[in-house]
Formats: sequence, structure tokens, C-alpha cells
Amino acid sequence: MGKKKGTAEDLGMGCITIAPEVISHLMVRTAEDVPGVVKVLKESSSKAVIKVIPQKDAPEHFQMQGEEVSVDLHLAARGDVNLRDLGTQVQASLLRAIEEVLGLKAGPINVYIDEIAISPEAK
Repeated sequence: MGKKKGTAEDLGMGCITIAPEVISHLMVRTAEDVPGVVKVLKESSSKAVIKVIPQKDAPEHFQMQGEEVSVDLHLAARGDVNLRDLGTQVQASLLRAIEEVLGLKAGPINVYIDEIAISPEAK
């Protein structure tokens, strides 16, 4: 997605640094906690557009510009949920995590639903 750096801030008492792996892990865990999300994918399964570049075997799902975090997240969803509502819920959860947990400003939060998991009972 571009720059994959954490954030460092000097508030006069010393530096506060948030590692990029921490931000990425928070984005993944937050999205996977939304009911209807099966898992966060490392990249687009369609291979048409790949916006996630793995780093140290862990997917990076964000870009930072100053104190603003932008997110591109590819995920697999359950087949029995409203996908538009699911995407909106994931965006809202990520917005809260960025602003309340990280204390940063949220930029665009793009959610790509690349896979649908159909339960065996649905066949």
C-alpha cells in the first residue's frame, strides 16, 4: 500500500513509538472480531489488485502519512450475512481502533470482501 512505518512522537518527556507490526496486528484482530468476518486475507484472492505487501511473514494492512492511518483490508466473510452491512461494521470498528486505541487520525478505510465462506449445511 505504500509506506509501512509505525509512529513515533516526542511529547517532551521522551518518545512514544508504535511498531508497524502492532498497528497491523490491531487492524487484523479488530476486523476478525466483527461477527461475519471469517478471516483477514494477506492479499486479494482475485489477484486482480494486490494492495497488501507481506513484511516479515505478517500482512501489513495500513499506510501512515504523518499521524493519519489509512487501511486496505481484504477479508473472507460468512455467506449468510449482508456484505454491505458487514463492510460498514468493519470500517466503524477499525475507525474506533485507530482513534481510541492508537490515538491517531483515521484516513480512508477500504474493505475488500474477496471470499465468501459457505457453510456445508447451505448446500
